[in-house]
Amino acid sequence: MCTEGIDSLTDCLDDICPRPAYGMIPLGRERDDLQLCLGRKLHEMGMQDFSEDWILFSAADYLNATSLQFESDDPTFLIELNLQVAERASSVAAYQSATKYLGIARHLLSKVNNPWTEYYNITLAVYQATVEAELCLGHFEVGMAAGQTLIGHAMSLDDKLPTYLAICRAFGRKEQHKEAYDMSVEILRMMGAIPKGGLGVMRLVKDLMYAKFFFASRHSDAQILAIPLLKDKRLETILDLWSVAEINAFYCGATLNHIVTIFRGLVISLRNRLSPPCGVSMTEYSLICSPTDDMKAARRFSHLSLEILDMTKARERSLSMMVAASFIHAWHDPPDQVIDLHKNAYKVGMESGDFQLGLFSQISGYLHAFITGHSPADLETKFLSATKKLRLYKVKHVNAYAEEQLLLIQYLRGTAEKDFDPTSLSKYGPTGTLDNVSEKFRLIAGFIARLHLAVYFNEDDLALHSLQGFDLVSADSEHTFGIKMVILCFSSLAYSTLYRKRRKKSYLKKSKCCLRRLERTCRIKGKVCWHRCMLMEAHLEAVKKGRESTSIPIAFDRAIEAASRNGYDHDVALGSQLAADYCMSVMQGIHKDSIQYKTMETLLRRYLQQATDLYRSWGAIALIDHLESMYSSLLIDDTVIA
Repeated sequence: MCTEGIDSLTDCLDDICPRPAYGMIPLGRERDDLQLCLGRKLHEMGMQDFSEDWILFSAADYLNATSLQFESDDPTFLIELNLQVAERASSVAAYQSATKYLGIARHLLSKVNNPWTEYYNITLAVYQATVEAELCLGHFEVGMAAGQTLIGHAMSLDDKLPTYLAICRAFGRKEQHKEAYDMSVEILRMMGAIPKGGLGVMRLVKDLMYAKFFFASRHSDAQILAIPLLKDKRLETILDLWSVAEINAFYCGATLNHIVTIFRGLVISLRNRLSPPCGVSMTEYSLICSPTDDMKAARRFSHLSLEILDMTKARERSLSMMVAASFIHAWHDPPDQVIDLHKNAYKVGMESGDFQLGLFSQISGYLHAFITGHSPADLETKFLSATKKLRLYKVKHVNAYAEEQLLLIQYLRGTAEKDFDPTSLSKYGPTGTLDNVSEKFRLIAGFIARLHLAVYFNEDDLALHSLQGFDLVSADSEHTFGIKMVILCFSSLAYSTLYRKRRKKSYLKKSKCCLRRLERTCRIKGKVCWHRCMLMEAHLEAVKKGRESTSIPIAFDRAIEAASRNGYDHDVALGSQLAADYCMSVMQGIHKDSIQYKTMETLLRRYLQQATDLYRSWGAIALIDHLESMYSSLLIDDTVIA
């Protein structure tokens, strides 16, 4: 607000009552009169062009505080004022403040005879805003109760639609994905939005052909982005329901329903005008293109979705940013750019009130930061802060994902509450049904954390438990960069190590398979983690050839050099640790006085020194203790790991 406006407001209030005198006025009629006068003057000032939101909020606070009855006033005046400030609070995701004013509005409505009959529109608006705010805060019982009241009194299906949509989204946040999908489809059927032939394969084929023809031959990106924005709120709500259906079909594991709803929503969008759900559908389309290795199309639709959602200032921008960062950009863009995209997705999600996606984006960004070498100490602080928010907003599956990653970081740093116990960690497993995608994500996160620990701390049984866990949850399907790259890389390293110790050919075969799959993915999607392929191959060759080849240290050095050149010092440390492990395996099979033994000992000391130096700078202090314990019996000179 400009200075002139502030001075004018201050002068007006001082004319009513000098500020030092206000606190001296006792409770009662005189103070109520003053609060009424102050509130009205603030309301008058708050409705002017120069005003800022806080003036209107202050007006509501003063008027709410008075106990006077305004028989001559419009009985809905104060209700509308509380609704107005609540909507302004909700627009900046200040839902806690919004619920306070909406609670007052409902209390005032309760004093009116037959509010749903006498003042239908304002009552409907108050309850719609209440449902949205309470459910966004995770207050499901309060939000659902308000929603049932509204549905019971609303005069038309269109009046119920925003509430139905909010409830569907709330079911999704509560991980009741089947209920969310079934409810959204049922509402679409009630609205006549489901095709006569239903949502089967034939509908999918028709929609797929329409979309392919539309994008391939009829419209360039510029022409698509020039399409006017959708103004039909009813149609936009229908498209929102299609978005809810497609997302929850995915979480239910209903692949066909997921793909059908993606293309149904996309085709409806393309036949009308641009809208936020259109951007969401294009985001989902980019995910379909990615596993088919059509990265050109994936990048195109990801770009279009971000542009459309930015044009429409949609809350769904958080989803598209996170998808673009995790599935597409992470494979070929510098890590800091990907992390910034996750940060923006978090900011947009929180500012728009989409706390679930906002916090998921934040956790995904932290995961990317970890696997690209950011400080575990810094990330531990961030994860601890994030888990508090996740519990506050009751986003359970994201919180479980974050807690598993936090566990890994704390064990690497040596700050975990419990001592590192591989046997206890190996008891990890399902706590719910495996047809729930949220449960699968939780399990994958837990098995990834344990596989990291198994490789870093040379724990074979824990490695086997984690590898078997991936088979249990079908972890070989399409995943984000952070999940797919880590699973393939560390699975290969674990299988190679197991083959060295147990000589089972199936381990060797699986290690090769993981290596080839990651190499193929990198060639198609981007080579940002190609040094890990080199490291996997060096380790694989080391266990296959053993001491029979002099080329193994050269292969490790090339992988280490590539990681160093790309700035991944934590991978340089891991490569050095694996190379040292190779040297020790060779030394254990030859005579101590041989030239080869002394050569390997020299290499071992060099690799250990490099690993411990870099683990120390990275912050993985527990790993240094592990290396000291592991190699102390072999190397008497402890200056190597000092």
